[in-house]
Amino acid sequence: MKPLILIILISINPNWNADSAFVVVKKGRDALVANDYQKAEELFDAGLKLAGVGDSLTIQNAYRYKGILEEYRGEYSYAIKYFNKSLSYARDEDFKFRSNVFNDIGSSYHYLSEYDSAIAYYTTAFELAKKDSMLQERGMILGNMADVYCDQEEYHQALQLLRQNKNHFKYDLHKEI
Repeated sequence: MKPLILIILISINPNWNADSAFVVVKKGRDALVANDYQKAEELFDAGLKLAGVGDSLTIQNAYRYKGILEEYRGEYSYAIKYFNKSLSYARDEDFKFRSNVFNDIGSSYHYLSEYDSAIAYYTTAFELAKKDSMLQERGMILGNMADVYCDQEEYHQALQLLRQNKNHFKYDLHKEI
């Protein structure tokens, strides 16, 4: 049985294509941001059903957002499965997307208190971010790694990362304060 949202979308325009699937997934993201998890999930599923076989961009985004949804729900193991599924559709040269997803996986492992796995995924995210000049993302990833070390009471390691972190922002945060 098709979800109600998909039935409504197809009845409005029976000629939905890959662009339409992408729009449906983006609307799902908007519902996720608005904390309407049920609607978000329905829209992600509808977008996946509308996406064609070659529409890897829509599919990778839908699975990433489903992972984020599961993370919001506290279902970190499911989140990791969706994030990994998302990566299976990502192009190797899409460093930014892949970096963000590896960071997402690191966060899920952090929530599960699987610190070694979290650090491993954050490290991969950081390496990918370096390939795409993602200064702010690198700073965020280093901050996430520092959080893991703080949770393990390895404060010296966390402090080293935070010192390194200031080099990954476009301006000096210390001057702003």
